[in-house]
Amino acid sequence: MTTPTIERQLPTYLPPIGDKTPKTLIKGVMFEWLNDEAFLFTLTDVHREAVDMYINTAVALLSNWDLSKSMRIISDMSHENMSLTPYFRKRLNDITATINTSQVHGVSAVVMGGGFIETLIVFFGNAFNKRTPNFKQRYFTDKQKGLDWVTKEPAP
Repeated sequence: MTTPTIERQLPTYLPPIGDKTPKTLIKGVMFEWLNDEAFLFTLTDVHREAVDMYINTAVALLSNWDLSKSMRIISDMSHENMSLTPYFRKRLNDITATINTSQVHGVSAVVMGGGFIETLIVFFGNAFNKRTPNFKQRYFTDKQKGLDWVTKEPAP
């Protein structure tokens, strides 16, 4: 089991909490703090390095999150280059495992475009919801609706 920390020891490559300037973590992955509980990942590429940066950053945040606050994640995967590759699907299991060992409660909105990949994301996302009782996840095709939901929805 991951030992929760009271004080956040977040990855040093992330902007400080409160700095709302979007930061490119690697080609294809942007990160932005929305407030002290909410953050946005914008994904535009599924090359292995981008997937690893996204997953590793999410796992690091989950592993070091202040348990007195809910975590609010929005992942914008609506870019036309996004797809749920076998490698991406496999790495998503790391997030699920970390959620279940970290004791973090939160909500996650996934913003998608309109196409075949969205059907796959919904399928795998429904499995995610069953395996993570302390996290709610919903899917949106409108980014603003996803942002509104993730900032207002109570965490389980």
